[in-house]
Amino acid sequence: MRTYKYLELTCDRGGVVVLHADTELWEWIVTEVKKYIPACQAHSLRGYTFPSGEAWGYRLHGLQGRDYHVAHWILKQPCLQGWEPFAITTHISGGTSQGLVYHLRFEVGSDSEQRT
Repeated sequence: MRTYKYLELTCDRGGVVVLHADTELWEWIVTEVKKYIPACQAHSLRGYTFPSGEAWGYRLHGLQGRDYHVAHWILKQPCLQGWEPFAITTHISGGTSQGLVYHLRFEVGSDSEQRT
């Protein structure tokens, strides 16, 4: 069985939402975005925490109207590091499409590697 790290990204009028299981990548993304948009803020999403209390869902806002540009830049960064986009879905809220959701994965191992 293969195992993966996972990242989900979407953009709406409230900013860019990233759900992830790779804290190091997320912290790097926030640092890089803040270099170009210092007013950018990252807030954890309520209810998106591991049992340990560590957050895994965030919203970036204060992007000075560049939300979609930032979302596409964020989408590109993991791909440059070997992450694979494997699905695009639509987020539905209140019966209305709220935009595209991009799903990425990064293979971290497989059973065959673990047996050798």
